[in-house]
Amino acid sequence: MKTAKYTKKAQKGLMRMPRPQARKMHYALTEISNGNTKGKDITRLGGKEGFRLRRGGYRAIYQTTENGINVIVVKPRGDAHK
Repeated sequence: MKTAKYTKKAQKGLMRMPRPQARKMHYALTEISNGNTKGKDITRLGGKEGFRLRRGGYRAIYQTTENGINVIVVKPRGDAHK
């Protein structure tokens, strides 16, 4: 089983989200780390290495590794790419 590792910035972002949305985001990121990307709004980042997951009004920026994914940041829609 592969894992989703979170940076401190990503952990803070999840803690600031409403709890039901944070659970859904965490669940989606865990599924992605295990290879299940079907039905998820994922886009490769242009100009940067990594991917963007859109979940409601929030975005998660992550990079894939051989052991799963590294979640870099979780923020509201307008702030995630800054």
